[in-house]
Amino acid sequence: MKLDLKDGPGVLDEVLALVQRHEFEDDRLWFNASIVAVGAEGFRRLRAAHPGAIVQCPVDFLGPLVLAAPRRARAVLQMLAGWGISRFSVASAQDTTLSLVQALQDWGYEINLYAVPDRESFLHAVLLLSRSLTADLNFPDWNYFGPGSGERRRCQRYRTPQSTAAA
Repeated sequence: MKLDLKDGPGVLDEVLALVQRHEFEDDRLWFNASIVAVGAEGFRRLRAAHPGAIVQCPVDFLGPLVLAAPRRARAVLQMLAGWGISRFSVASAQDTTLSLVQALQDWGYEINLYAVPDRESFLHAVLLLSRSLTADLNFPDWNYFGPGSGERRRCQRYRTPQSTAAA
């Protein structure tokens, strides 16, 4: 179960309580949050509460640093791993995506590719051989429109011919 903690540190207590109440096994849990959303202590709390879970954060901000100062970028990743982060997430269509993914793979980190908007991008993303891939998967020709990431509680709502007929 992937849990995106996008509403900041206040939601962390609620999520940890719900996960504990429902007795999810660590190997079934995948926590994702930005550094801003939960901070170092939030990531440490996630790791302490669920040592076997995936704990992930986006690191797109490191793309330019990987190109200009790779040792500094690696030091930042080591710091983040010290917080308990076990997988790093990279947006699929940034200028530095390939360089960042290659560096993370070379340094032995697990990678999640995210923000894959359509079928063609999805096929390209698969070729990068990341550990995981998350996407909105907007495939209009298949009558499937991804709901969006849910960030800031925004999501796409739409009616299919089937749902319109049922209404």
